[in-house]
Amino acid sequence: MVQEDMLLATSRRHISRIEQGHQVPSVRTLEVLAEQMQIHPLTLIAVAYCPELDATSVSQLLKTLKTDFKDLVAD
Repeated sequence: MVQEDMLLATSRRHISRIEQGHQVPSVRTLEVLAEQMQIHPLTLIAVAYCPELDATSVSQLLKTLKTDFKDLVAD
């Protein structure tokens, strides 16, 4: 994707600042960006925690999420 594809979510300047790590996107911005990318917003957030996107890091994240959700439901 290019910045022009993301302009429905926010401005070009805001996207640039997010890419540079100077600004954090709002939940609404994440939702619109994910919609533009045709993925679930949680997938977009998960990618931030698996920058390598290899099988090991994705597997570990899924394991962590499963445990966290199990603990939340138990409470």
